[in-house]
Amino acid sequence: MKRNIKDWFLLISIIFIIILGFVAYFNSLKGEFIWDEDFLIINNTYIKSWSDIKEIFTEDVGAGGGVRSNFYRPLQQITYMLDYSVWKLNVVGFHLTNTLLHIFVALVVYWLIYLICSNKKISFVTSILFLIHHVHTETVAYIADRSDLLSALFILLALVFYIKQLSSRNTRIYILILLSYLFALLSKEYSLIFPVLLVVYSNIFEKKLLIKEFISILSMALIYIILRMTILKFPSSEIVPIPTLFQRIPSFFLAISEYFRLLLLPFNLHMEYVFKLFKFSEPKVITGVITMFFLLSYGFRKRKTDKLISFSIFWYFVTLLPVSNLFPINAYMSEHWLYLPSIGFFLILAQIIVAIYDTKFFRVLAVSFVIILLFFYSYLTIRQNNYWRDRLFFNKRTLQYAPNSPKIHNNLCKVYTEIGNNQEAIMACKKAIALKPNFADAYYNLANVYKISGMYEDAIMTLEKAKKINQNEKIVYYELGSLYEKVSKKKEAIEAYCKATEIDRNYLEAYNNLAAIYADNGDIDRAIELWEKIVRINSNFTTAHFNLAVFYFGQKKYDLAIKHCDQVIKMGNKVDPEFLKLLEPHRK
Repeated sequence: MKRNIKDWFLLISIIFIIILGFVAYFNSLKGEFIWDEDFLIINNTYIKSWSDIKEIFTEDVGAGGGVRSNFYRPLQQITYMLDYSVWKLNVVGFHLTNTLLHIFVALVVYWLIYLICSNKKISFVTSILFLIHHVHTETVAYIADRSDLLSALFILLALVFYIKQLSSRNTRIYILILLSYLFALLSKEYSLIFPVLLVVYSNIFEKKLLIKEFISILSMALIYIILRMTILKFPSSEIVPIPTLFQRIPSFFLAISEYFRLLLLPFNLHMEYVFKLFKFSEPKVITGVITMFFLLSYGFRKRKTDKLISFSIFWYFVTLLPVSNLFPINAYMSEHWLYLPSIGFFLILAQIIVAIYDTKFFRVLAVSFVIILLFFYSYLTIRQNNYWRDRLFFNKRTLQYAPNSPKIHNNLCKVYTEIGNNQEAIMACKKAIALKPNFADAYYNLANVYKISGMYEDAIMTLEKAKKINQNEKIVYYELGSLYEKVSKKKEAIEAYCKATEIDRNYLEAYNNLAAIYADNGDIDRAIELWEKIVRINSNFTTAHFNLAVFYFGQKKYDLAIKHCDQVIKMGNKVDPEFLKLLEPHRK
């Protein structure tokens, strides 16, 4: 009978967690693609074809979208590829995957805590508080943060399997540990912290470290580090000055105090905590120092008498280490960096609640408090999801918290351009450039607005400035070529397109436009040579095939004209019936 009660509690807990997760994040499903999701998903050619699977594993996370990045996260891109294969660019599917992943993480949190403390009440309360606390809305509602969901899921699974391996010594579980850690590493660089978590767990709970498993995990981490420093070392899209370690440390302590505020009083959440330097004398920095050293010393003292509290504290701070600015990062804090560390906070809170519950006189009070927290956190999460639903609202609201962020002003420029408000777009881009004069992307976007507005000379001048910032950006030369065409400067257009093809030998669009100019100038042979080059590189480039058909027909090379025309039809494209009639007499 006891066994049945235990099974029923587990089943009900799982069902409750799944339902609660969907209730909390249901209104996030229709949120638009926002911010980095432009290059990670919308413009990412790699996720749209399984033939590009090799590139996903050999290039950085932004390569498919034309944005250079020093992050290597192939598993994140594989999940985008799976989403795209089912949903195309229907944003609901991508949000659904994030929501499901978050629910899976909460279920594994339940599993892990139960393995650690054998207390189903503590496990359940920890998992549901983790599930619905609205500090996690950025991680769940922002599709680009899927790497945090994936790395957390596989780090937790690796630890679960490691704990089970302590009593089983099973080869299959050993393989599951290594696979989980491999998937974690392929999800996010942050996962390198896992070996430290194993040491923390083993020391606090006085478990013997499994040598074979630990050495295997360390070896995987070392191989990963070597690969990332050699073959998989990617240059970032921009080089920024890096403050010294001494200058960065106060930022970490300030973040400590802010993180506790977000967990205790979860208000004013937002994106874009622009990196700032703080002084040791600032009150929030001092508060962070006191908080951290008090908690760590308390956790150290309790490692013998209250192992779960000690583990919770050390879990929190160890999992914050990778984002502590000991290693330079692009912000002093971020809400999604709390995703894994927050488990330690919720575990402490759950222990307090369950201790109150176990005192019969306060049992009703404990249950009432949990119910109030559930409603309070759920309400805040559902409301915060709206922050991520609309691109314009998202950027305008973020601007309230980061008014001097060039990135936000640049994002607003793109949004205003999309909705046809060109005047506001121009103002936003100019503000971004004023805040960051070497902001190449803002120049590209400003030039695009000028182009749409028919202000071609202004667009050319703007791109010429962008060219000085980054002389090896092929899209700048391509856009310059198209603009020079519009103002009838064909010589300059040819030079620009040629430069674009020098940077990228497979830049088909540039070759095509270049061929069209040669054809307009009467140099048909040169144009045909370029179109033939295009179809050798990519036999599915329809425009090149059609142009070859037309110009070979003009040269009375009917066999070649028919060959390329048939290729266009074979690829599912329509051809002008009049042109087909002209070809018909020459078919054998």
